[in-house]
Amino acid sequence: MVRLMIADDLRDAGFVVIEAANADEALTVLRSSTAVDVLLTDIRMPGSMDGLALAAAAREGWPHLKVVVASGFFPERPRPEIVDATFTKPYETRRVVRRIKELTSDTRR
Repeated sequence: MVRLMIADDLRDAGFVVIEAANADEALTVLRSSTAVDVLLTDIRMPGSMDGLALAAAAREGWPHLKVVVASGFFPERPRPEIVDATFTKPYETRRVVRRIKELTSDTRR
């Protein structure tokens, strides 16, 4: 439900959103020819890896990619060289939207 809500809010803010149910799907999207500027992930997610492992894999494979991580609980603070922004749930959607706009403002110029 949270994914659906934030995806709708990001679409309402003018972003093109591609949803992935797990890290494996997200990596498949990244490997495709689809241009992706920002990865928004939760730490806890189904699949072969959690959101922090996905963030690390994404940063390694796509260094230009901005990475935003959300979670209700951070077992450890994500390393700043891997993650561009973090949000603790429950978060205000408008703050997430604002931060993603900030992160993408340089790539849209």
